[in-house]
Amino acid sequence: MSTPHKSPQATHASVTLKLSIALAALLVLLIAYVAAGPWIAMRGIQHAVETRDLSAMPKYINFEKLRPNIQAQMETIIAAQIANRGGMFGSAAAGAANVVAASAAEGMVSPAGIAVLLEGDALIKRAKGDMKPGSGIASGGPKSLNAFKNAQTHYLSASTFQATVEVSDAAIVDFIFEREGFRWKLANIKLPHKKAG
Repeated sequence: MSTPHKSPQATHASVTLKLSIALAALLVLLIAYVAAGPWIAMRGIQHAVETRDLSAMPKYINFEKLRPNIQAQMETIIAAQIANRGGMFGSAAAGAANVVAASAAEGMVSPAGIAVLLEGDALIKRAKGDMKPGSGIASGGPKSLNAFKNAQTHYLSASTFQATVEVSDAAIVDFIFEREGFRWKLANIKLPHKKAG
């Protein structure tokens, strides 16, 4: 008994259906990967800090976007503090704020600076004098807290994602991630500010 042969049209339809299913599955996987991207980036940053692999941070952080964003915030903070103290040297003070903010942003927006920012209780201990200088995670000291563990997260748009971390009863820090192609990278950190409401 011979097996029936499929017509060329039936074979073509079968191949087209299989190809369509494979492409649809690939598209679903790609969308899922892109949607999970911010969490992958947060985990990548935390893992780089925990393992002291600071060279991995540029995979998850866009330092070229982050640096001017931090510098602008620091200029605003410094200028406001100078203005609150009064004085007749307003324009000179604004220029000084720019220089100080640029220098501070340069140090803070680096792999080691981000590691220090995410040190958690190690950073608090150092501020209180309970740790020797140079004993933080960036130099092989105590392990950091998972800065993103209790973050409140949401998409601001299809290409912008925000993770909000509570740093005190009254203050929060917002980490802003932006999509670059299929990957997500940290592009801004809104320095500690008061909670809304």
